[in-house]
Amino acid sequence: MKKMYVKRTKVYQCKDCRVKIAISDIEGMFWGFLSDCLSNIELSKINENSNSLLGKKQALLEETKSEKATLETKINRCTEMRMDGEITKENFTANFYLLKTQLANLEELLKNLRSEMDSEMHQIALGKDLFNEIQLLVYNWTDMAFARKRSIIETVTKEILVSKNDIIIEFSINLQKLLGDRKFQHNSPLVLPSLLFKLEFRKPIHQNYPQNPTTIGEHLRKKRIDSDLSQAELAKILGVSTDCLTYWENNRSSPQITYYPRIHHFLGFYTTTFNETKFCDLLRSYRWKDGFSFRALGSLLKVDATTVRAWEKGLSLPSRKMNEKLVAVFGDSFSKIKY
Repeated sequence: MKKMYVKRTKVYQCKDCRVKIAISDIEGMFWGFLSDCLSNIELSKINENSNSLLGKKQALLEETKSEKATLETKINRCTEMRMDGEITKENFTANFYLLKTQLANLEELLKNLRSEMDSEMHQIALGKDLFNEIQLLVYNWTDMAFARKRSIIETVTKEILVSKNDIIIEFSINLQKLLGDRKFQHNSPLVLPSLLFKLEFRKPIHQNYPQNPTTIGEHLRKKRIDSDLSQAELAKILGVSTDCLTYWENNRSSPQITYYPRIHHFLGFYTTTFNETKFCDLLRSYRWKDGFSFRALGSLLKVDATTVRAWEKGLSLPSRKMNEKLVAVFGDSFSKIKY
């Protein structure tokens, strides 16, 4: 997996797939998830192996002590039988030597078991210290030095996948590496499992994202965010400045009608519909769709802008000859006008 760092920017964008995400969003989700994972690590999980081994060794210790007591009883009985003349010197010597050898082996086994149990107890105590250090790490994260944070992030992060709508974060937390091997340098190192965590997040909705757009500026903002475009990128598509697009999106101004064809093409739909059964509404509809201002359409038809405005208001109708020009410009819909 390739390491990627983000510097001096509020938004990260992959150079290959162009998917973007705000740095504050990914940082918030990353640390929130990591904090939950670390906070939910149980002390019993840390000491799971040691507790299991300690239990087994304790059972073996009790069993060995019982065997030793039985063997000591046999040695005492063998000695009594020799003193009472119940067994010969040769039989006593052979039996006594065998029993003493077995007793020595059991005593060595008990010594080793107690040493191993002491080691496991040491590991359990170390596990408690480790648990406390994990909680302290969570508590001190906000004020932690950048280099230490980077080290932790690189140590625990297995994978981060950012798609258009979702984010998947996967951790593989090895506590030895997380807290530093120096804390585990003793005769019987504490062996801990790597803890795996994986969670899928829904990509956060932009704080200015219009859920139910009503104006053309809000429609543009919604479509731009859904398309993972910056304002500069969309402004270039529409042929305007970034400031101009910002004004539109913030409803501080409205686009000139000449930009409507490009806007509607980008949106994939018309933001305004008209009742096209009347000539005045039909003319307004086609003028908006094709991006003609009153002056531009009047210039094309060789009439002044006032005349075009009067047609749209229903104050007058074009002549038959003028209607033929309208048919040539906008299509056969205008041929159905009745005089």
